[in-house]
Amino acid sequence: MADVTAHLAEFILSTAAEDIPAEAKTLGRKSILDSLAVSLSGSVAEGSQILRRYLLGFGCTGGTNVVFGTDMKLPAPLAVLANGAAMHADDYDDTLRARPMIDEFRGSTHPTTPVITALLAAAEKNGGATGNDVMTAYQIGVETAAKVNDATGSRHFSAGYHPTATCCGIGAAAAVSRLFGSDLETTRMAIGIAASLASGLRKNFGSMMKPFHSGHTAKNGLMAAELAREGFTASPSVLDSPIGFPEAFGDILADENILERLGNPWSILDPGIWLKPHPSGMRTHQGMTKILELIAEHDLKADQIKTCHVKTHQGVYDTLIQHDPKTGLQGKFSFEFCAAVLFVEGRAGFAQFTDEVVNRADIRDMMSRMQYSAYSQQEFEENDYINATTLIDIELTDGKRISARADYGKGSNEIPMTFEDVIEKMNDCASAAQWPQNKLDAVIEAVSRFEELDDVRIITQNMSAA
Repeated sequence: MADVTAHLAEFILSTAAEDIPAEAKTLGRKSILDSLAVSLSGSVAEGSQILRRYLLGFGCTGGTNVVFGTDMKLPAPLAVLANGAAMHADDYDDTLRARPMIDEFRGSTHPTTPVITALLAAAEKNGGATGNDVMTAYQIGVETAAKVNDATGSRHFSAGYHPTATCCGIGAAAAVSRLFGSDLETTRMAIGIAASLASGLRKNFGSMMKPFHSGHTAKNGLMAAELAREGFTASPSVLDSPIGFPEAFGDILADENILERLGNPWSILDPGIWLKPHPSGMRTHQGMTKILELIAEHDLKADQIKTCHVKTHQGVYDTLIQHDPKTGLQGKFSFEFCAAVLFVEGRAGFAQFTDEVVNRADIRDMMSRMQYSAYSQQEFEENDYINATTLIDIELTDGKRISARADYGKGSNEIPMTFEDVIEKMNDCASAAQWPQNKLDAVIEAVSRFEELDDVRIITQNMSAA
């Protein structure tokens, strides 16, 4: 029987910087800048402030690591928890799709947040690291998280687990182990520790707990790599049958995803990592992109909309669970709200995802005209849909109908955001935190030449208000 965990550990340690496609590194720079951007806006979110107050209660001030967007320093695991939660606070960080399957739906992951927070913390705590080394470790960590998710059967998502919370801790442990230069056995132990720390439920989507998942899994990955380096032990074969991670959290071990597909292709390229132009669940973006196009093309006004029926894959419907949202957080996982606010306001940014907007009379009225459902599996198979396919059917008050199909959203590989688009997003996010322009410019400049950096601590220094 193949030793899946050993094969993964060998990939983590043997992959060279030159083995990683240049296009993957280009996407990596955009995703890293994007995650740093949303950590600033996320730092002022209510959930982030509550979490920081709680962490300060431990009396651990004066730690080694910057808490982004603040003047605080905490011990590395606590700083990573705070930073990872802030990055996901607005559900605005990147998303890596699971490998598309014809007969099943697998949840996506948000890999950059846990992987890069753990890596930057490890570098900051341990005297720095070059940008080239961190980029290599980042790519390996993202690839690990993606392929572990792919290897864990579809029951993982359908049973209610949040793949970011479960699989990305293993990715973060892989990344930090690579940065540490751990040996094969130590890396296997780190994977085993991270796998046992995995947790997180989709039932918490639309609450402060979902962003906490990203910080928690980042902390798990960092701790796993550090504990393993200290000699702490775990199963060296935690991904393998029987009773391994994929079978415990899923239904089968689809080991070909690790034995045959690590870096073949790199998941950041195929099926691809998506950036977000809106601070809402990624599965809303295909429909939102198309609705904005239809509004512009037909000069649609709110009072012209009689009904708007949106259909998605059942797996998407089961992700966007907030059909009658009452808070801005719930609105991020409500297709009804996301569509309604676009028809009323023509945009969906920070200013729209608030409790006040969600409960406004004109928005509630428009939401009552939204109809959201899932198409059948037969329809999915007969029409060559992908898991992200969104169908839109608008009936106007004059009787006219407008129908459209969207497979991809803005920010996907097919409709990409440029590095300049991400800079614009970062400026918007920074304004929410009133971040100094000189620090912002320094971060942007450093990330633009990430692999050339002698020490990535120039980034963490400029993410601190101190």
